[in-house]
Amino acid sequence: MDQLLNIYANVERPPGNASTRKREIQSSENIYENVLIHALEPNRTGPALSGVNNVKKSSCRAAAVCLGLLCLLLLTGLIILFFVYTKSKSEWEMETASLNNGCNNLRNKRDQLQTSYNHLISEKHQLENSLTSQKEQLETRYSQLASEKDQLQERLDTLIKEKRDLQRNYNNLTEERDQLQTSYNNLTEERDQLQTSYNNLTKETDQCQTSYNNLTKERDQLQERFEALTKDRNDLRRKLQEWTYFRGSFYHVSSTKKNWQQSRDDCLQKGADLMIINSKEEENFAKHFKKYMWIGLTDAETEGKWKWVDGTPVTKSYWGSGEPNGGRGENCGDVKYHSAENSWNDEACSFSCFWICEKKRHVKRISSHWFTRPATYSVFERRTYVNISVEVKYPDNTTPTTDIRVRVLNQAIVEEEKLCRLAAVSLGLLCILQAALNISLRFARSSSVARMSEFEAIIKNLTEEGDEFKRKMNTFDHYSQQGWVYFNHSFYYISTMYKSWQASRDDCLQRGADLVIINSKEEQEFTRQFKRLTWIGLTDTDTEGTWKWVDGTSLNTSYWHIGEPNSFNGRDEDCVELRFYENKNSWNDAACNNQNAWICEKMVPL
Repeated sequence: MDQLLNIYANVERPPGNASTRKREIQSSENIYENVLIHALEPNRTGPALSGVNNVKKSSCRAAAVCLGLLCLLLLTGLIILFFVYTKSKSEWEMETASLNNGCNNLRNKRDQLQTSYNHLISEKHQLENSLTSQKEQLETRYSQLASEKDQLQERLDTLIKEKRDLQRNYNNLTEERDQLQTSYNNLTEERDQLQTSYNNLTKETDQCQTSYNNLTKERDQLQERFEALTKDRNDLRRKLQEWTYFRGSFYHVSSTKKNWQQSRDDCLQKGADLMIINSKEEENFAKHFKKYMWIGLTDAETEGKWKWVDGTPVTKSYWGSGEPNGGRGENCGDVKYHSAENSWNDEACSFSCFWICEKKRHVKRISSHWFTRPATYSVFERRTYVNISVEVKYPDNTTPTTDIRVRVLNQAIVEEEKLCRLAAVSLGLLCILQAALNISLRFARSSSVARMSEFEAIIKNLTEEGDEFKRKMNTFDHYSQQGWVYFNHSFYYISTMYKSWQASRDDCLQRGADLVIINSKEEQEFTRQFKRLTWIGLTDTDTEGTWKWVDGTSLNTSYWHIGEPNSFNGRDEDCVELRFYENKNSWNDAACNNQNAWICEKMVPL
């Protein structure tokens, strides 16, 4: 009976660790040993043998149950291990994806920093080129001033030489006067005639003096006109290089950032003021610079009452959506929303940003006065002169004038018998004097005619230059009023609509121009500043891969972006656009039926 209890105790114990299983195995062995022992004992009775058989069946049943439980536990463990493995694998994949995203973000930041570095290097080169250009302009101006100085010195030397020649002539005339004085003292009968001749001569001399004064006045006026035209031309050239002209005003966009008041002070130092926007065209013109910049708008005096810097109230406003919204903390206006229809924004006046100056064009009008002068000069008639004395005077302006005075001295006593001889001598002297005076007058007249011809040539040249300057100014005004921008001997028109390449070119041809042809680095930089996706006049529609400009010339200098042209994904990309305008090389080939803005170019040298 004790053996049976041991058997059940060994079978019904639950499964456990390895030591437990070892004990179970040992118990099973004890069971089988006990069974064999009872089977081999011969003295057992019949009922005892049947009990042994029952024990044996129970042991087998218990072993089968234990084996099924062990299989069930094994299957459960495998399922748990599978779920644990699947969960660990998913977490591992999520961590791997997170690490990859972090790595990509770091790469993007590295590329952005590299792009910023390249932009800074580009700006540095631009500043160096600008300083070099200004230095060359100053050297050129210095050379011009030196040349003008040499010309003035030559004119001074010429005047000094003329003064010496006139002094020499004066001395010669003085000597002749002394010689004639003796003969003049012997003649009395001709006094009245000489007086009349003197009066006529004085009148003609006054006419000559008047004519000379008129010529001097004309010369001074022409000189003033020439200097004014030269100044206007130089001012216009300087403004065209540093400022942008649009609809009657010059505009300058800063390259640094300052607060509103400092920005306005800078404009005032340039003889301008912050920009005043009175039309939609000026609004669009300000937006195309793509800069966050101050304009001449403020309500600092009275909150909510916006005024321009010239004191006029705002009649047309172009506030962005929800603007103005800063209250008393934002009292200055700027251009901020470049891609929106209305771009104005109110901002704190202490905020630092770019600014745009505006200066109204003021060209000094030169009166086209035609100076009157006598058509012919007086020709002295033949008269009788006796004892003429000539005095040459030099006024303060160093301009020589001639004052001829005739003096008739009475001879007190003339012997009657010498009257005929004196008359003959006097007649001979008069003939000699008449010839000398005619020669002198002809010489003076020829000199005056030569000088008059020189003045006429100067007047003609200045008139032609003035007419040419007026023509250029009229041309400049004409295209500027239509929205064209002048740069390097050409006018450029930037569209506000979007069309295909061919439709864009047709629009340019209707304007008497064509799509822009970029032949230099300066022109490439000029087209990039508009920061718009635009067509240019370059295509390979005739022969694939052979790029030509719209005037038929081949492409020599190119500014393709990296990897361009590439006919992306096998498409027909036979036209060129300015796409990557943030980079120096901004060209991209695109399908000609794409809808883009465009730039027209018309060469009009000024």
